[in-house]
Amino acid sequence: PAGTIDPPPVPPPEGEPSAGLRGGTPASGSRSWRAVVDADFEYYTHNGNLERPFPTGVEARVIDLTAEAVLIGRPSSSHDVEPHIDLSRPFEDPGVSRTHAVLTNQPDGSYALVDPGSTNGTFLNNLDHPVTPRVTIALASGDCIFLGLWTRIRILGEPS
Repeated sequence: PAGTIDPPPVPPPEGEPSAGLRGGTPASGSRSWRAVVDADFEYYTHNGNLERPFPTGVEARVIDLTAEAVLIGRPSSSHDVEPHIDLSRPFEDPGVSRTHAVLTNQPDGSYALVDPGSTNGTFLNNLDHPVTPRVTIALASGDCIFLGLWTRIRILGEPS
């Protein structure tokens, strides 16, 4: 019908589970962790901010999580910010803060999420309730972090 927006075809990266908006499975044992960053059309339309066009034709990025703290955001030389997960690159997301969120490595090898107080909030597996700023939340393999206008970051832990 006129006035509707059809999502562009954005297949998940090969071998990825179709996590959608559901949570993941608990972390266990020794795992290697990675983040799959892509633009999520469902999150984009849920936000209702359709003034900016949804990015198309940009493949998901896979980032190995190896650092003790993984900053998610946009770089800023004037603020000395250089994020590990840089959301100023294609598909740059204008709704992402310089220091939007941080993934912290936990003693068991898993990762946790902290929103240090971003402007637009961070959502975990649920688009209706942002995470509480400055509260550490344990992550499980398959969890989805939503931020900015369209960014989805799927957290995957695989046995080492």
